[in-house]
Amino acid sequence: MSSLQIPLFHGTSTIFLNGIIKNQLGGVNPILELDAYNFVKDLWPHVKAHLSDDSNFNARIGSFSRMVRQTTGPMNFQHGDTYLSPARSTAIRYASNKRYGSEILTYALGFLEELVRRDVEGIRNVLYRKYPQVFSLLDISPSPILIEVIDCPLDFLRTEAGDDAEFQIVELMELWNEKRDLFEVVGQQKNFRLSRPVPIEKMKFWMLNVLKWDPFFPEYQMIRIDLNDMRSSS
Repeated sequence: MSSLQIPLFHGTSTIFLNGIIKNQLGGVNPILELDAYNFVKDLWPHVKAHLSDDSNFNARIGSFSRMVRQTTGPMNFQHGDTYLSPARSTAIRYASNKRYGSEILTYALGFLEELVRRDVEGIRNVLYRKYPQVFSLLDISPSPILIEVIDCPLDFLRTEAGDDAEFQIVELMELWNEKRDLFEVVGQQKNFRLSRPVPIEKMKFWMLNVLKWDPFFPEYQMIRIDLNDMRSSS
C-alpha cells in the first residue's frame, strides 16, 4: 500500500483557497508569507497591556501566549504546517471556529480588531507600517471551506507532532476495517502533519454554509466548489 485508502480532511478558509489551487495543499506556508510569527510577537505586548483585564478577551490570552511562543506538548501550539484529520467533523469544526482559516491568525486578528477600535498607541501607525498584509485581512469576510484529500501517499504523512506515522497509519487502518462505527470519534485523536504538498487532483473542495454556529457541533451545509468555474473566472 503506497497511499492511504482513507479520506483525510483539512479545514481552512477562502483566504487561502487561491493559494492552495495555485501551489497545492501545503505547497506554501501562508503564515510565513504574512510574517505572522513576528507580527504576533509585536502584537503580544499590546494585548497583554490592554486586554488581559477585559473579561471578553482574557480567556483567550493564555492560549495566545503559547501561540506566540509556539509551544508543544499535550496541546500543539505550533503553526504554519498543514494538518489533515481522518475525522471530517474535526476539520469542519476547525474551519467553522477559525474565521481566518488559521488558529494563530484568528486569535491575533480578533485582538488586533479590538486594539484598533480602542485606538491604542503603536497599532495604527507602527504595526500597520510593518504588517500591512495582516491589517488588510480585517477588511475581508472569509468563508469556511473543507478540503478532502483522497489517496494521500503514505510518505507524505507524519504524526501531528512530526514523527514517523507508520504505527498511527496501521492503527487507523485497523479502526477503519474493524470498528467503522468508532472511526469518526477515535480518528479525531489521530491527525497528521503533511511533509510534502498534495497535488490538486487528489483533492475535493466544499464551501461550508454554517447555519447555526456551535464550537463543537455546528449545523452546516456543504456546497461543492467547482475548480473549473474558479479557473475560468480568474
